[in-house]
Amino acid sequence: DDGIDYEATAWALWRLLPEPEMLDEHARGQLGQFWRLLPADSRVPDHTIWAHLDLTAALATAMAADPESRVGLLLVSIGPVQDFIATARSISDLWAGSHLLSTLAFEGMKVILEELGPEAMLFPALRGLPVVDFWLLRKPGLDGFDQLKKGWAEVTTDSNPLFVAGLPNRLLAIVPHGRGEELACKAEERMRRWIREKAEAAFARLLAEAGVQDRGELPGWRQIERHLQGFPEVSWALVPWADHGGDVSEAAEKLERLLGTFYPKDDARPGFFATPLWGLLESFSESGFFRPNAGVLYPAGYDLADRALAAAKTLRPFPQSEEKGYRCSLCGEREWLTDDDSALAEPPGQRKEQRTLWIRIAEKRPSWAGKGEHLCTLCALKRLWPEMWAEEVRGAVSGLESLRRYVVSTHTMAAARDLEALAELPDERVAALAEETKPSEVPALPAKLAYLRRENRPAARLLARLEKLREEAEGNDEEAQRASEQLSALESRLRRKEFLDRRPETYYAAILMDGDRMGAWLSGTGLAAALAYRDFWHPRLRERIADLKREVEDLDEYANAPRAPSPARHMAISEALSDFAVHLVPVVVERLFKGKLIYAGGDDVLAFVSIDDLLPLMFTLRMLYGGLDSTLWPAELPAFAAIRKRYRTGKGFVFDESVHRLYRTMGTRATASAGAVVAHATAPLRLVLEELRKAEREAKEKAKRDAFAVRVLKRSGSADTFVAKWFAADGKPEHAPLRLVMELAGLVSSGGFSRRAVYHVVDWLGQLEGDELSDLLAPNLAWQMARQTDSQKLDVAAVRELAHRLAGAAGAAAKMGKGADPFRWLRGLFIVAEFLGRDGRAAALLGPNMQPSAQRKEAAHG
Repeated sequence: DDGIDYEATAWALWRLLPEPEMLDEHARGQLGQFWRLLPADSRVPDHTIWAHLDLTAALATAMAADPESRVGLLLVSIGPVQDFIATARSISDLWAGSHLLSTLAFEGMKVILEELGPEAMLFPALRGLPVVDFWLLRKPGLDGFDQLKKGWAEVTTDSNPLFVAGLPNRLLAIVPHGRGEELACKAEERMRRWIREKAEAAFARLLAEAGVQDRGELPGWRQIERHLQGFPEVSWALVPWADHGGDVSEAAEKLERLLGTFYPKDDARPGFFATPLWGLLESFSESGFFRPNAGVLYPAGYDLADRALAAAKTLRPFPQSEEKGYRCSLCGEREWLTDDDSALAEPPGQRKEQRTLWIRIAEKRPSWAGKGEHLCTLCALKRLWPEMWAEEVRGAVSGLESLRRYVVSTHTMAAARDLEALAELPDERVAALAEETKPSEVPALPAKLAYLRRENRPAARLLARLEKLREEAEGNDEEAQRASEQLSALESRLRRKEFLDRRPETYYAAILMDGDRMGAWLSGTGLAAALAYRDFWHPRLRERIADLKREVEDLDEYANAPRAPSPARHMAISEALSDFAVHLVPVVVERLFKGKLIYAGGDDVLAFVSIDDLLPLMFTLRMLYGGLDSTLWPAELPAFAAIRKRYRTGKGFVFDESVHRLYRTMGTRATASAGAVVAHATAPLRLVLEELRKAEREAKEKAKRDAFAVRVLKRSGSADTFVAKWFAADGKPEHAPLRLVMELAGLVSSGGFSRRAVYHVVDWLGQLEGDELSDLLAPNLAWQMARQTDSQKLDVAAVRELAHRLAGAAGAAAKMGKGADPFRWLRGLFIVAEFLGRDGRAAALLGPNMQPSAQRKEAAHG
């Protein structure tokens, strides 16, 4: 009423103007989703008009805020990451550690956002992130913008996007150089203050729950101060980019001198200044054809920031801390939080009369502490964080008062497949097994199966009964023995034909995916630099340049030079990774497959999934990461029916039919690698995570990236691994190794292919070696697989054809692997595919081409 709120208006324009909904009906009909991707310049359509506006606004702000109009680049890294997240005893702990770090990183970013505006952030891309919209809604003047709530304000489960850990631990911002150090220190101080406030709030909750009277003098408060010293680890680098209106040659000379300290002394010129491109720009300037401004120095500035940050991380100064008492039962590094110093001197629970704070908590709130658990400050905060975050969201947004955070256990992840099968049976049949289990006892389910809990279906109550019997069976008393017998009887009944007709599932899977060579993509070196400047130009511009090169000798050389990194390039990469992590991955993992997403921070994904969904989920994530051509989808496999119906992919883009939205991805030249582990539900989570990281490393190192590794951890203690490229060297979809694994697993699941064939193949493959036998591989493999095939259930010719493709893929893998053994490669494929196909696990991966011709005709006319 008193005029324009310029700050709120600036935020609203930045956030909402790129949305197609802001266009009138005619413009929306003409442009639609392309409005978000409208290029800044049609001659060089490599970045959007919104990236252009963000960049110009950031530069204007930085110049205005520095007395000498100097612009700097601030690169900040927050840690520790892997160790902090991996310290977990449950899936909930894993998620909490990831989400806590993501939220902590955003607290640091807020300093930049509040001081300089959102345009200053080159990466990560923040526009459209639910957690950013949640923050904006609480800013004065923006609370009435319902558009900010789109997509999350009505979701009351933990599939709400606000529960996605979608922010990386690294940021790059354009800042006024004179204020860069101040901003970095403010961000560090704010993050440390925030984590301390949350830790103190968590301790206060523990004391209140345990009924401890507190006047602020308990030893736990001093422990919190000690435990949080040096946390988080914040490293940063501030480098000069350019002086507004200054001499470019002087700025270049200064940057070259600084960059030279990070390169070997024998290099003639460091980094960007040694490239032919810089030599061409210098020659253009001397001839007067083109006088570059300071913007061309961005590659050198980013290189300097990246190397300076790496140097800062090697120092890693940390305060000395003395821990005298018994340690946290989760991390083993710090004393457990206590309200009584004397309790730390003896093992927790050693004396019957010793009722520690954590023993009382375990009795009243088992979700906060398990039996015998005693946690330190950070581990306690992780354990309470799900509830604390849910409360914060409920208190800030109307309509989310019933929002809850659910914990999906590894047992539930393993049972997800059984639940889906039981849900297809008549409810009255399953209800006989569920008996009188209360709906309130039903554990949390993966989002795709959450309807079973909401609708109080017998399948969900049956899971609750199984979980209850498993808990009661732990121990050596008579009650535990009785529960064990009941559990065994119930599982035996489930094996009957009228229920599962197989053993109940006890294995689940985990996936860890990571983009390849992200450093190269950002720095413009290596494979990421394969694109030249001419590749980014409009065809008409290429023609005009071809005419001009007669007048300017070096112009053709410039056109073919590898494109150097730029702020717009970094913003485009950041936006693509943000869309993948926030809008594509959560939907695929939790709604289209029976999975639970732990984090999706840009190119990094960690998720748990039902074992029958493992292979199709891996394939889907790889396809969406690069926006790969739709011809690569195994369209005929039933497992991909929902995916194909929802997404159209190609040329580096993904179109989501359900929300009518177009996403730009990392592109068809970008690659990613993934590790997957199949483990028993009772396997220690720390072991599973270690094996998962090992599998991902094998994909990157053994298969030289753009690959996957599947590792099967059997309960017997043995482990089998298969490592291969995602796609075939010849580009044919039917020769892709992962597709072959899926088809073979589907064959094993069909009931018409004896598992004995796999054992025979694996046995004689282990006895073969040398190239002289490779010609005999295909016919022998085809004969062995065909003789173990039931022609009434499967098309024997199709089985033989699969055998020949398997042999061909093994030979191609051997050539790509520089002498790798094709027999060993194929042996690993058969072992893993057989395990993933047992008991019908891969039934949805059997294509109609495998059915006998008569059955195919029946299906076609059915």
